[in-house]
Formats: sequence, C-alpha cells, structure tokens
Amino acid sequence: MKKFLSILLAAVLVCTLAACGGETPAPSSADAPASDAPADESAAPADDAAASDMNMSAAFVTVQPLGDPTIDLCYAGFTKAVEEFGFEKTTVVEAKAGEYEENFRALCEEGYGLIIANMPELQEAVGRVAPDYPDTKFMIALGEAAGDNVISTWNIEQYGTYITGVYAGLMTKTNKVAFLGGVDNDQLGRVGGGFIDGVKASNPDCEVEVLFVGSFTDPTKGKEMASLLYNEGCDIIFQACAQSGLGVFEIAKELGEGHNIIGIDVDQNGNIPGQVIGSFVTPYDQWVYEAMKEYAEGKFEGRVIYRSVAEGTTLKMATDYIDVPQEVIDAVDEATQKVLNGEVEPSDTIKKA
Repeated sequence: MKKFLSILLAAVLVCTLAACGGETPAPSSADAPASDAPADESAAPADDAAASDMNMSAAFVTVQPLGDPTIDLCYAGFTKAVEEFGFEKTTVVEAKAGEYEENFRALCEEGYGLIIANMPELQEAVGRVAPDYPDTKFMIALGEAAGDNVISTWNIEQYGTYITGVYAGLMTKTNKVAFLGGVDNDQLGRVGGGFIDGVKASNPDCEVEVLFVGSFTDPTKGKEMASLLYNEGCDIIFQACAQSGLGVFEIAKELGEGHNIIGIDVDQNGNIPGQVIGSFVTPYDQWVYEAMKEYAEGKFEGRVIYRSVAEGTTLKMATDYIDVPQEVIDAVDEATQKVLNGEVEPSDTIKKA
C-alpha cells in the first residue's frame, strides 16, 4: 500500500500535443557583437525562434480503430493539442498485429517528431524502436516502456474499479451482477479483480459472473454474451470490451428497464438514460494532451507515470439520470476515501473459482 500511495503522490501530468518550443536564453552583453545600429524591434522573440526549430509533426498509432470509445477519447486529446499548438503534419495509423515495430520504424524514418501509441499491445514495439531513434519522442497512453525519449502512463485500474464494484453491489436488485471483458489480459485482470472485490465488500451475498467476448471489435458477440448474462439474472453488467460493448448497449436498450450497464473509460451515463447507472472513467484525453503539450513546449522528459483514483480514474455515478440513494452515495464516498488513505488493497487479477 505504501507503494500505491507513493505512486499517487508521484503522478505527473501526461497526455497531449502541445505548443511553442522551449525558451532560448538571450545572449549576454559579453557575447553580443558591438554595434552602433539601433536594436531591431521587429525581430522575432526568443520563444518564436525556438518554436521554428521544433519538429511539429505527430502520429497517432492505435491497435483498435477510431469508433472505439476509448480510442476516440485518446484521439480527442490528440486533435485538441494539434489545433491548440499548431502541429503542421499529422497522421493516423491503425497498426496490425505483427507489424507494430515496422509501423513505428516507418514513422520515424518519415521524420515524425512525436508518436502517440495507444494501448499496452504497443509498448514492447516502442521499447525496441525508441532507442534507435533518440530524436523521436514517444508517448504511450497505457504502458510501462521506459526510455529517455518515452513518456509512458500506467493506469492502476483496480482501485477505481473497486469503488465501482462497491456501487454495483449496493445498486443490484437481483443480487447478481456481471463483469464482461473484451479479452482475458493483464489489464482487464486489474479492472475485473478490483470490481469483484468491491462488490463483495459492499454485498458479500452478491454473485459476480465473469465472461470475456474474446474480441474488442465484435459487437454481435458482445450482444450475445450480454443477453446470456441478463437471462441468467444479472441486472448490472460492467462492460469493459471496447467496440464489443456497443452490443451490450444494444441488448440492454431492447430489454428495457432492469437491464443495467456500467460504462468504461468515457462517461457513458447518457447513452441509455436510466439504464446506464454509472461509468468508470479514465481521462486518457488529458494524458495525451499533456504529453503533447510538454513536447511542443520543449519540456518533454522521458518517464513512466502511474495514475489511479487521485488522478481521476474512478466511478462517475449517473446521478443526473437516476435516483441514487443517499446511503449509496455515502458508501461510495467512504470507499473512495479508504482507497485514497491506503486502507484497501484490491486484487489485480480475477480470482478463478
């Protein structure tokens, strides 16, 4: 737990495309040549001169297509920074498995100054490529690759999903909820592990079903599996399956009241008002934007940044759309405070029965 607290306190801004270039110190009077001519007041300021030397080009690399809510969130941070800081050349690359390293090397050879890599599948390729291109900067929206020219952000999801589980355990009417993931990987182990621990903390008698779609991009399969879970009596599904989750929303809307969802990454509470009872949100857009801002300001510093509840990766209850009992709100607030105080240590894996 001490490690977690230190991680929270050490967290730093991480996510964006930014502007202007670092400051260039003015020459001292000893360095400047003597001249009787008056100063040229039209000369560009030092910051503008530095900015002109910046490689203001950026690439957005993803393993999942745009249209996926999480990738769209990262891309929103990317486009905001591009517009705000004047990146002149940009591209979007949907990388295919087996071609990640090749994709990154091609972008480096094309001269892109900053490469934003989205999702942990890309971190190994970044770790191999980055040392060969020290003048190219990399930002990984979810990864732990280290290097002087790499900013990695790592989300410790289990603390925020623990709070989400506490909420689900108190909101269920059937005493049966579900976690539906895209694929069974380490990240969703953290997401699901924390959720299950939270449910059991607030409602020990509640059953938690766990299923995986097997894909992040199959809404049809997501719909089938969600239908199965609802038919088995689950009245809340915490879906963490990217585009496959679109199928969860589709079947919940068809079935109507009593078939509820908890969204992920983005605020999905208004997607089906009254049935999306909350969302586990993660500000990926801010993390991308902030990293790009560092780059544009000439302040890019390679490091791994760990983030969790204190940095905004937590539950957002749908209080604008449903009536959440005050005792539930109080319990969620208490769980949040316990997490921040280091009083709980949720599991980072899904415990097999």
